[in-house]
Amino acid sequence: MIGFTSRHPFAGTFAALLIRDMENNVYAQIGLVTLIGLSAKNAILIVEFTKAEYENGKPLIEGGVDRERLRFRLIPMTSFALGLAACRCGRRPAPARLGGA
Repeated sequence: MIGFTSRHPFAGTFAALLIRDMENNVYAQIGLVTLIGLSAKNAILIVEFTKAEYENGKPLIEGGVDRERLRFRLIPMTSFALGLAACRCGRRPAPARLGGA
């Protein structure tokens, strides 16, 4: 499951770069690594909670769905916080232009 979730940030990042006609520079790569980390963290937490429910005797699918309902609020909160921070940083000028060089 964790391997499947790392494909979505790649597709979204490169689609956004192509749509906005931006280059794949170090800032885009840092953002890509951050998005991969966020999606992997969410997948790890879901798998961990599902495993705990499975060990307590629930069927695998039912345990995963129940835990996903409990965790659903936290996953979008983390994602929106990251997205809003990235939007705020994206509107600032590049560091090379700040020094006046």
